[in-house]
Amino acid sequence: MEVVALVSGGKDSCMSMLEWGNDTMGTDELDSFMFQTVGHTVLQSYAQCMGLPLFRHTIRGKALNQDLHYAKTQEDEVESLYVLLKEVKKRFPNVQGVASGAILSDYQRFRVENVCERLGLVSLAYLWQRDQKELLQEMTEVPIDAVLIKVAALGLDPYKHLGKSITALRPLLFRLSDEYGCHPCGEGGEYETLTLDCPLFRYKIVLDETEVVIHSDDQFAQVGYFQIAKHHLEPKADYDASLVSGGEGIVYDVWKELPDELPQCTEAEVAVDAASTTHGELQAAEPLDISLSHGAQAKCRGGEHRRVAAGPTLCRHKG
Repeated sequence: MEVVALVSGGKDSCMSMLEWGNDTMGTDELDSFMFQTVGHTVLQSYAQCMGLPLFRHTIRGKALNQDLHYAKTQEDEVESLYVLLKEVKKRFPNVQGVASGAILSDYQRFRVENVCERLGLVSLAYLWQRDQKELLQEMTEVPIDAVLIKVAALGLDPYKHLGKSITALRPLLFRLSDEYGCHPCGEGGEYETLTLDCPLFRYKIVLDETEVVIHSDDQFAQVGYFQIAKHHLEPKADYDASLVSGGEGIVYDVWKELPDELPQCTEAEVAVDAASTTHGELQAAEPLDISLSHGAQAKCRGGEHRRVAAGPTLCRHKG
């Protein structure tokens, strides 16, 4: 099965691609109630890092339909994902599945499934309802080098913890879970991450210029995020060629080729206060890019097929 992966740049989407295997078809990034935006400026480098084509399209519309179960809604931001995946399927008709890093959010999962059903695609959520402590431990052992780029929880200090790796912060994240009920993987909006390196990368991302931006100066739980002004890529001499695509990593700007099917958002504001959103998701009303990447043919490595809740059949492989 040929698969496209939705990516935000965070640890979860990278882990989802690793779960699928070395033949992942591509990657996508989106933000709002539905999508993560902090660190989105680095996403275009994923094409070169992974050697996969990356499709980008400006997010248009807003989160008009905020019901848990999504139905097609004119001018809703989710329709941007539909437009993008439709274009990818047009270019690569063999694509059959869409992999996402959803762990706990039904709000996100139902929307991805809605778009996939309309396009005749299978939604793959390999991380769905995994034990978060176990999953975070597994991510650090892979290893996935992901750093915090947004914090919004008691016990997480923007000036102290932004830019720190999940490996270094794992003991703290586990303690915050035990003491305050925080989600170890940040599923409650406690934090967001950016993956700088993982086994699927042939280059690692290095952040050169960053700035801590305080969004909400709450005395108990400041909300802050990294504004990344500059970064560069460093070649990896020790990457596993069997896991990395040998492609050129071309970036396709879909918005330059499609008609204006949806009205474009013009209000540029990144709202990172998870408490201000109805589902604990990161919101962005900024005209951002969404990206999709298409790679080689994918294979499920001896996995089991199972049905999760009311969702589509998933293929979850072991190892």
